[in-house]
Amino acid sequence: MSRISIALLVCAVVSAYVRPARAVPVFDHTDFPESVILNYSDSPAGLIAPGDSVVNQYASLGVLHDGHTTTPPGPSGMSSLSGLPGLEAGSGDLPGRFLEIASGDLPAPFLEITFDIPVTGVGAFYLMGGATDPIILSVFDAENNLIETVVVLPDDMPMRPGPFDFNEGFVGILTDTAIAWARFNADDLAFVIDDLHVVPEPATATLAVLGALAFLFRRNRRIR
Repeated sequence: MSRISIALLVCAVVSAYVRPARAVPVFDHTDFPESVILNYSDSPAGLIAPGDSVVNQYASLGVLHDGHTTTPPGPSGMSSLSGLPGLEAGSGDLPGRFLEIASGDLPAPFLEITFDIPVTGVGAFYLMGGATDPIILSVFDAENNLIETVVVLPDDMPMRPGPFDFNEGFVGILTDTAIAWARFNADDLAFVIDDLHVVPEPATATLAVLGALAFLFRRNRRIR
């Protein structure tokens, strides 16, 4: 076998195992594979009262938060998709990791969530505080490299507005690359997330994620 043939063979083998990360956005929680769901009212450490800071209440699940607080219970029907209380990102938040400053002098409201276990999917219901605010979800690897960002514009939110004049929906990302941390943010006003969906990476979960990725790629291609 010639050196050129050997080189081509090596390239073929490497390309079979070294390939770009695949990531797809998800806008329906039923498209997620089996997930761990954090509801921000009852954690492994016990009940979470409205206004409590959330940091390590979910540490036993391998999920750490940045200290944002839970919302008080809203009126019945406040969020038809998930229910409150949830976890609130407030206006005027201090900058997080690599968070760009929004218009004006105040940084955009954000929530950052870190995973001590390998994760291949993150998603949550959202409840927007402003009718013109998008919801932005970004996921990063352990070296702080951006894996994927998905933006949901107000016009694309499924409940616009919801029963109490808040835009609502679900946003998530499935990927075949391990997610080390995720950030939700908006442009201007406070927003709430609830029922955080986390897909761990054990072998069975990875297979489920890859199957879901293949399904979503095929469906998105048909839609286009």
